Amino acid sequence: MARIVAPMTPKLRSVLVAGVALVAFVAGGLPLVASENIDYDGLNKLKQQGLDPTNSKVMEIMSYLTDVYGPRLTGSPNVQKAGDWAVTTMKSWGLTNVSLEPWTACPADVAASIAAGPRAGAPAGGAAPAGGGGAGGRGNNPASCSFPRGWANEKFYMEAVAPQQFPIPGTPTGWTPGTSGQVRGDAVLVDETTLEALKANHPAGSLRGKWVLRSAMPDVAAYWNALSERYTETQLDAMSSPPHPSCLMTAFEPSFVLPQLPEPATVAKSRTVGGGVGAPPQ
Repeated sequence: MARIVAPMTPKLRSVLVAGVALVAFVAGGLPLVASENIDYDGLNKLKQQGLDPTNSKVMEIMSYLTDVYGPRLTGSPNVQKAGDWAVTTMKSWGLTNVSLEPWTACPADVAASIAAGPRAGAPAGGAAPAGGGGAGGRGNNPASCSFPRGWANEKFYMEAVAPQQFPIPGTPTGWTPGTSGQVRGDAVLVDETTLEALKANHPAGSLRGKWVLRSAMPDVAAYWNALSERYTETQLDAMSSPPHPSCLMTAFEPSFVLPQLPEPATVAKSRTVGGGVGAPPQ
């Protein structure tokens, strides 16, 4: 029996040492994981408390934070209401040191610039909210600045007034400035996708004071038949008492005819004459 011995190089020695160290580390760590104590009694108490409908308040809390005080945009009145409700509720549970965490105050120079008015380069049009300016971490304000503005959708309504009056459903996105009352304007379809096409079809200033529609009217297919229908008594009886498979097989009649195949000798002869690879020649 032959035996092959390979020389131990420094690289191979380092690989073996690293492998042995890794195995020793894993073997040493396994007993620590296996010896972890799990408080099953505490887990069972949590399950009983949460799964018992007479004790669990999960759905009630979820309803308050979604149905009553939601949605909650940063700086909105709903955020303040939700925070006040959470503090009051947790105090009623017996928790202590419950309080709201306010935004950190703005530096003196930033607060002075906010009080002076809109910053240079601020978008024109529309009145800024009281105490306007940038929000914390936005614009030129540092991340440590407070959040001096809020936003709430108090009322929104849109409708077409000519040539036929009809309401237009929709909702404004967050931080959309108000219109300070009702405004009117012509509706213009702007579906260009390039800047060159936009400049060519709509010269500068031609869209000022108009309602811009960015997508064309969708092509809604007409429905000539009802989307749902009731089964007849016959159909329901057939579904509840389908025929036996044997009855289906006896009543089956093929609607096609198999082609007439040539005789085996003819097939063999034709393959022999044509030099095909098939049945052996006769």
